[in-house]
Amino acid sequence: MRSGGNLIIRLLDGHSQIRNYPSEFLFGVVSDHTIRGIRESLFPIFNNLQGYKDIFNELSRTDSGPVYQSFHGFRKSGDDQFPFEYSRKVHEKFFEKLTRQNSSEQRDIMNNYLSGFFNAYFNYQSLYGGDKKYTATYWPNFVRFKENVERFFSIYPDGKIIHMLRNPLSWAGSAKKRRPMEFSKDYMDDYWGLSTKNAIYLKNKYLEKYILIDFTSLVTNTVESMQALCIQLCLRYEKSMELPTFNRMPIVANSRVKANQRFGVVPDVIDAYKQVLTKDDIAFVENCFMDLYQEAKKASINP
Repeated sequence: MRSGGNLIIRLLDGHSQIRNYPSEFLFGVVSDHTIRGIRESLFPIFNNLQGYKDIFNELSRTDSGPVYQSFHGFRKSGDDQFPFEYSRKVHEKFFEKLTRQNSSEQRDIMNNYLSGFFNAYFNYQSLYGGDKKYTATYWPNFVRFKENVERFFSIYPDGKIIHMLRNPLSWAGSAKKRRPMEFSKDYMDDYWGLSTKNAIYLKNKYLEKYILIDFTSLVTNTVESMQALCIQLCLRYEKSMELPTFNRMPIVANSRVKANQRFGVVPDVIDAYKQVLTKDDIAFVENCFMDLYQEAKKASINP
């Protein structure tokens, strides 16, 4: 029931100017209270009174993805399982060394954590080379809370947020298939509706720093959409942006529909809702949410 964040992060994966963080819970950010029963957690704020060890333990505890993947490999959907050679001990040692060498400002702490991670991710193919400009990650439902975005830009004023905008019918089909017992108008309001209303507000507030990408256009016009994104991010366009990868290796689409679990960008996901939603479902989604979608879509870089 996501909006396409997994696809965009996979399309950015092989770009020579980007490092890609592989977990959805970087810095312990959790904005969906139903994910595995985990409580919602906002973008963190640290202070100078916290020791480096406490900070590292907290960040590592709230994002167990890398440790789990180091034992079980990285896997989203399909049968492919990718090797993931990561050492928490090495990560902590790098973090400690870097934190002792520079200031304890919030940005330095988070940069140290990321630098330590990539140096402890032994088989990461994009560690060296290229003029790196960004570290990219994927936070599901991040903008449900405006405070997440405000905190992010207070620490990274030169950063960018990419918001994936998905047609509410397509989103509803995914949501109903994933969580049929929770799916309702209130559920749509609380997740898709709130995130989309926030997107309009945040786009008007942060302008070019807040980038809206329409998922349907991304899937049907991938090259043009990624070229438009490169302009927004001041990146050179690279052919790798046309194929979803993990650690520069092709990966199948992250879909709950078995037939759509194949390599490349899969346009079939756009109409998958027709196999899930009833006529009444479609009518209420169109009546309640389509106008909001059209309003937000006008602000996207690929309408």
